[in-house]
Amino acid sequence: MDNQLNAISVEALQGAIETLEVRRAANDAAGVSANKPGYELTELGNAKRFVAKYKDEILFVPDQQQWFHWDERLWKPDADGNALRRFEAVIDDLRDEQVPIAESMKSAATDEEKKELGRQLGVQQSWCRQSQRVAVMRNSLSLAAVQQGMTVPLVEFDKKGQFFGCANGIIDLRDGSLITGDKRYLMTKASPVAYRPEAQCPEWDKFLLRIMDGDRQTVSFLPEVFKLLVA
Repeated sequence: MDNQLNAISVEALQGAIETLEVRRAANDAAGVSANKPGYELTELGNAKRFVAKYKDEILFVPDQQQWFHWDERLWKPDADGNALRRFEAVIDDLRDEQVPIAESMKSAATDEEKKELGRQLGVQQSWCRQSQRVAVMRNSLSLAAVQQGMTVPLVEFDKKGQFFGCANGIIDLRDGSLITGDKRYLMTKASPVAYRPEAQCPEWDKFLLRIMDGDRQTVSFLPEVFKLLVA
């Protein structure tokens, strides 16, 4: 009896080893490394794909339960399904990952490898179809929202008073310099007027002279006072 059990155990072990070897060969043929970090075919896996692709371009604001996206000038609330449209790129990636598996099936060394590659391709195709369901997309986005670095409270936006958004960037009111295309400042508001440092303001200059009783020295000092107020 013991000999029979030992024989069965050895046979099962050999079968398991052969299965692993076939899968390893199939993975090698498809260009998949066992040590390579990847994404599981789950909603969480899709969420991590989304984060890897868009981490610097989209943020979730829990106060409003809403995504904000960067439009190269300002952070804009997602009012028209921008996040869902971006998620389509995750589905495109799932499709692209099927190509090397399908190509590898053509040159599989053994029937077992070809069968294993076919199984992998079927799983990949099935998940790709499931990922196109609205419920799966929304669940994946909900999981993406809680990943590290993806959530920013509303209070963090527009919080630095020394910066002012304009049509062509962000003005640092402390020195009048123009900052362009920098999402780190988390600006959501801006004037529609472009900033031109060389622009003249004759009416404003006349107003200052009038309220300062014509004291040009005091008028010339006022910009320094304004800088201190916003510092």
